[in-house]
This record gives sequence, structure tokens and C-alpha cells, in this order.
Amino acid sequence: MGETTTTLAVGGMTCGGCAGNVQRALEGVAGVTSAAVDHVAGNASVMHAGVTQAELEAAVAAHLHTLLRYSDYTSANIRIFGQVPRTSQNRNRAIRRTYAEYWNGLLQYAKDRGEIGPDADLSLVRLFLLGSVNWSVEWYDPKKKSTEFLAKKFCNILFEGIGS
Repeated sequence: MGETTTTLAVGGMTCGGCAGNVQRALEGVAGVTSAAVDHVAGNASVMHAGVTQAELEAAVAAHLHTLLRYSDYTSANIRIFGQVPRTSQNRNRAIRRTYAEYWNGLLQYAKDRGEIGPDADLSLVRLFLLGSVNWSVEWYDPKKKSTEFLAKKFCNILFEGIGS
């Protein structure tokens, strides 16, 4: 798979410092060759190649890092989305759809390379993985485990199973 550009909607950024943090997190993901983040527009343009299991771990780590350290808005949005008025939900759906498409692409490429079984339902895989990761806002303690450690464990369960 060659390089591709993906535009992601990124909520919760209020300044150039936020954009810099998100850009550094994205550029730290294996396979990402560059990222440009615009806090005013609320998006990030990411150049990336295909992914392996290790690269998916890095993407999960970036998601966790951003979720747990930089954006109370993002974690609140995830937890109460179903409780807000439909007009507010509708404004946010395009952002959520774009992010889901990004993860679907990562998972599809992993499936194409044999990292994920051929019969796996990638929509369920994405919901399982991100649902698990997003719930970590309720129990995560940075004094006990790093986001990189958690990302590795989440992906280990995904790829190797709970019994490994």
C-alpha cells in the first residue's frame, strides 16, 4: 500500500499549543510520515503508509494519549453523546464518521496483510477496540501504567486473544 492522506476532525483544541501536541502525537505513530494540524479548523491532515500490528499499537497509544491527557471535551463527548440533543449530535456526526473511516482503513489494511483474521467484522473490531480504549477515562491512573503499555495490552488482547 502506498502513502495516503487522511483528514481527521479533531475536537477540543483551543490554541496552537493543543495543535502542536496533537501533531506530535500523530507524528509519533509508526507509518505516519507527516501531519499538519489546524486548531481553528479543527482538523489534522495525516500522510501515512499501511499498518502492521505494531503500528496499530502506536495508533491506539496516540488515541489514548490524546484522550487521557489533552482533551476533557473529547472524553465527555464520547461518554454523553447519546444524551445530548439531536441537533448537537448531528453537528458532530461528520467528525465521528471521518474518525471511524480512518480506523476502518487502518484495520482493513491490517486484515489485508493477515494481521486480522479474514472472517473478522471490522466494524465490530473497531467498536470493541475504541470502546475499550475510550472507557479507560474512568479507571486510568498514569502513576500505574503508561499509555504505551495500555495500548500494547489492548492490541495484544485484540490480536492474540484474552487467553494469551
